[in-house]
Amino acid sequence: MIRDISRKTLGLSFFLLTIGTAGGWAMVSSIAGDKAAFNFLIIGSLIQIIIFISQLSVFLYMRKRIVFQLIFLAMCGLSLAWFMFSLVSPILWLNVIDNKIKSLILVVLLILIASNVVESFRVFEKIWNGLEASVRIKRLGVIGDTINWDKLINSMRLEADMYIPGFSRGFSLVISILMLVFMVLGFNLRHVYPVFSAFAWGIPSALMVAYLFQLIGLNLAQANKVRMLEKEYKVIFRQKM
Repeated sequence: MIRDISRKTLGLSFFLLTIGTAGGWAMVSSIAGDKAAFNFLIIGSLIQIIIFISQLSVFLYMRKRIVFQLIFLAMCGLSLAWFMFSLVSPILWLNVIDNKIKSLILVVLLILIASNVVESFRVFEKIWNGLEASVRIKRLGVIGDTINWDKLINSMRLEADMYIPGFSRGFSLVISILMLVFMVLGFNLRHVYPVFSAFAWGIPSALMVAYLFQLIGLNLAQANKVRMLEKEYKVIFRQKM
């Protein structure tokens, strides 16, 4: 929620980024060797720095403006997405896997991410349009340049489900169970079958990364809607406290 944003949010975001980088480094080291782990650490650290500087910039600039607060929440989701991506990373550093396969994995992941972001905008717009205009206005409680955005969003009951193009949203429970099974297998067989373990961990983690981008997309969809309302009311909105 917007009113829960604080410096602790920024600190937690940095912590998740750091754990993701450190965890990815440790996993790559154990599966692909120290040289690959060092390369990951360099690249991972750069990604972490870029994400955190972006988060810090928005945090310092937002000044209680709802649009930027929602963008900040979306960017904080990148920290959790990076943490989950660190579980996928060992696959990309294994020499026994052909570069074409690695490229295919990245392409599939990008397609899943993009489709989940698009799905989040579709879901938000569907629920938004399902509310009568008079109900939306009442729950927003516009007073000058303040609105109760948190109250409206809570009433909309926004939810994200595991989304894979071509599969129904009701299939998400089955996918979640399969993910758990494969991750347990991957963890228990990490020393015996390291390549299988990397895939068993990596594929469910990739799906989780895509799912997290659906949550990120929901915040971006909200930011886009607030921006449209600002143009309609010709005012910059702040969250009503």
